[in-house]
Amino acid sequence: METRPAFDVMVVGSGLSGAMAASTLVRSGLRVAMLDVGFDDATARALVPDRPFSEIRRTDAQQHRYFLGEALEGVPTGGVRIGAQLTPPRRFITRGVDQYLPWRSTNFFPIQSLALGGLGAGWGATCHTFSRTELAKLGISEPAFHRYYDEVAAEIGVSGDANGDCAGFALEGVRSLQPPLRLDTNHARLLAAYGRRRNRLNAAGCFVDRMPLAALSIEHRGRAANPYQDMEFWSDVRKSVYRPRYTIDELKRESNFHYLGGCLAIRFAETAAAVQVDARHLPTGTRETLTAARLILCAGAINSARLALNSLGLARIRTPLLCNPYVYYPCINLRMLGRAAADDRSSLAQLRALVFARDSAEDPLLLQFYSYRSLLLFKLVQQLPLPTRQGLLTVRLLMNALTIVGLHHPDAAADGKWMRILTVERDRLPEIEFQYDSDAHVKRQQRARERHAIRCLRMIGCFPVGRVDPGAAASIHYAGTLTDGHATDARIGTDDVGRLRGCRRVHVADSSSWRFLPAKGSGFSLMAHARYIASRVAGELRS
Repeated sequence: METRPAFDVMVVGSGLSGAMAASTLVRSGLRVAMLDVGFDDATARALVPDRPFSEIRRTDAQQHRYFLGEALEGVPTGGVRIGAQLTPPRRFITRGVDQYLPWRSTNFFPIQSLALGGLGAGWGATCHTFSRTELAKLGISEPAFHRYYDEVAAEIGVSGDANGDCAGFALEGVRSLQPPLRLDTNHARLLAAYGRRRNRLNAAGCFVDRMPLAALSIEHRGRAANPYQDMEFWSDVRKSVYRPRYTIDELKRESNFHYLGGCLAIRFAETAAAVQVDARHLPTGTRETLTAARLILCAGAINSARLALNSLGLARIRTPLLCNPYVYYPCINLRMLGRAAADDRSSLAQLRALVFARDSAEDPLLLQFYSYRSLLLFKLVQQLPLPTRQGLLTVRLLMNALTIVGLHHPDAAADGKWMRILTVERDRLPEIEFQYDSDAHVKRQQRARERHAIRCLRMIGCFPVGRVDPGAAASIHYAGTLTDGHATDARIGTDDVGRLRGCRRVHVADSSSWRFLPAKGSGFSLMAHARYIASRVAGELRS
């Protein structure tokens, strides 16, 4: 007769989905363990002072230590890189991935993480809800799903405009909103220009409003309101922007939560009464076997699939791979040329636009608007067709009028987009091979939709001066890797409570189970989905 499992539920991963799943389960009274590597860098965080960007640039003689890095790792080389937004204080996010999460590809270069908080330790905090049509395409049929968005917003703190022009498409069901953050001078003028041309732009399928953010405009749960220091890409000193580690720190104070750090999950196996997880304790190199009544995978779409395929013995079985195609446009706001801008501002996305093209009425493009000052202007110089000195002078003159518009497309499964593990391993995680090829017709559609979006930008006085394509995987939104679909195997898939096909006790609560990836950023939906799955698992265990 088997002994009682050590835990009711074990959660693998501490990112946005893992933190929210664990929070839901702990507050349901279950005994919960989180299995996580949990790399962190409190030392680098402590280097950044609690002061505005402009003051630091004028007065801090040690600013190079965190702006450029002790080894100048913050100085970009070799052209545009995926993940260039990871500033030196956030480099810990990708620590150890080359050693422990091997992969190969010629055209898909993802960012992975073994950090405390996963990729959520550096996410941009944008919050969009998926529409009911989009949820159905994902494979989520729960009619009351939008209530989970509201529960997440109440827990983490979300600021936004419930009456904004995009809210009906991308903020549905969220009542627990704080007031939106103040706009910087540049984007306040763009929003005003949109207001004057609203009817014409709406007729063209373009809707613009303030960006909803997991950033506080009012103090919440011991975290301070945003101080408008323009330092969000470098510092978390006031904890205004939500990071998963805040939730995990709260959970560590609960007697029914156990954080098992330094542990890399390698494989799992079900018994009659439990799930056994084999893990490697990285600090010592020893092997550990842990047991729970249920296992929830929240390691991200790539690594939840890696762990599941290794555990099920499915080497060289192709599974779908989704990632939002992404480009960005440096733009000039003509209304800001020669004008001063307020110094107090946020670095986070200021505005968003949903653009519905005629051939994509259900699948809009997402445009996200940023100012660029605090990411350091020298990083733009190498992208300009000018000598370095002239390029630096140009971006300095245009700084207050400069807007970076990131453009995201939706993504669906196709035969040319897949991943697979190459071997089955017992003592380490196997190597993954990626392939991401969109057919020519899809690429032509995407460029046509981009041209339509650019026409809308020009109507509000925002003029693109270039187009930058960082390559496949650049959006850092991944999904679909444990779904039944193109070029896959009948043993792959999940049910409506995220239960992995062929398993009774293993669930998936991240985007691995999504069959479609809307253009809207996925972070808010990841947390709502994890809360939904964890609630269903808790209900099954209680019954």
